[in-house]
Amino acid sequence: HHWFGNSVTVADWCGMWFQEAIPTFLHGHIPFKHSYDLDMVNKIKWLARKEVMRDECLIFDYSGPLRNLDDPKADKLFTPLHYLKGASLLYMIESLVTPNVFQKALQSFYVKYNDSYATEEELWEEVETAVGEGGVKGKRKAPKTLSEIMEGWVTSVGHPIVVVNRKENGQLSLAQRVCLDTSALIVDGDWWIPISYTTSSDPNFVSTEPQRWVEPEPQDFQNINVTLEDDEWIIFNVLGSGFYRVQYDKITWKLLIDQLKRDAALDNDKAVIPPIHRAILVDDSFYLDRTGESLVRAFEIMEYVKDETSAYVWEALLNNVGFQHAVFPEAEKTLFLKYVHYLLRNAFRRVSDVTRWEKAYHVEVESLNERSLREAVFELSYSMELPALFNFSRDVATQIINGNFDERIIPPEVKNKLWCSAVSTEDLDIFRTRDGRV
Repeated sequence: HHWFGNSVTVADWCGMWFQEAIPTFLHGHIPFKHSYDLDMVNKIKWLARKEVMRDECLIFDYSGPLRNLDDPKADKLFTPLHYLKGASLLYMIESLVTPNVFQKALQSFYVKYNDSYATEEELWEEVETAVGEGGVKGKRKAPKTLSEIMEGWVTSVGHPIVVVNRKENGQLSLAQRVCLDTSALIVDGDWWIPISYTTSSDPNFVSTEPQRWVEPEPQDFQNINVTLEDDEWIIFNVLGSGFYRVQYDKITWKLLIDQLKRDAALDNDKAVIPPIHRAILVDDSFYLDRTGESLVRAFEIMEYVKDETSAYVWEALLNNVGFQHAVFPEAEKTLFLKYVHYLLRNAFRRVSDVTRWEKAYHVEVESLNERSLREAVFELSYSMELPALFNFSRDVATQIINGNFDERIIPPEVKNKLWCSAVSTEDLDIFRTRDGRV
């Protein structure tokens, strides 16, 4: 951030978002080139979805536009909104123009404006130049110039949700809505939305290039010239390449859940729908409830999660279950809690396997997914008061006190949560031991 921020300064405070967004964008790419495991690009997209999209929906006042000429409040210049949402928009542009072209544009931008200042418009110009003759409109078949496309994304509040309509003959049409912290779903939006998609007949989660566009006509469904077979599903916004949510029709939703159940029985590298997009489907299903839809969809998709081994998916559940539990009527809280305990059973058994801990400490390097999965499941188990967590933590703590357990093998991502759980069981020996160490 210091390197790029000091290299090219923004021309005014309203452009602070892209000065922060570019280093965050690159933070995703650099580790990816040196480690097969880190997958930081998807990690940053996922963080933006978890933090920015969640807060834009729940706290609408939080979601000021990235560039606000009328009210450039200092307290909103350095928030996840600028770091993560801005980076997500750059990933979206990268999907439109291809990674190589966008890299070339960034290099040219920093050479041209080194030790100087620039505006976001000048960044868009460098991208158009890197694309080649005709720019994104002529060469990449975009409906507008990059500057015109990005204007809505940078100046609009919140983010769009793409609503899918599927006719009986399988013909699809799309409309856009805007997220709000109220039940009002149909509100004017001003986004040109790039639509990438893949289908069950030819699943391709590699290409994120837009194949269609949704125009800024919020209350009108737009035909996208795609027709599906009766048993064929479609997934929009491949790998979350665009900063928007998708609300599927009931037929497609059921077909997707059936596919998720099949994928959950396979290893992550053999599943049809990749982990990041499984998490997106889970996260979006909870969002629909917050905009007035029924909780039915969230419960339909939660059932499959009990067999999941992807950290992304459990983080999606962690991101939403606490909120749902808090707003449930008191009479139903206990039932909901028991249901979450049921979902956690297999996952907690996996992440609390001491044999895995020993191997990770003495023998092998664990994958990032395994460590992140353990952290998410422990966190969710703690917040949802899973009895198995507290019993396990108390037993481990007692063994450590008696010298029968090597504390060093406890994974660092869950060590604090394990001891907090053990102490909360009100075992005096455990409490005195931890209190003495503190």
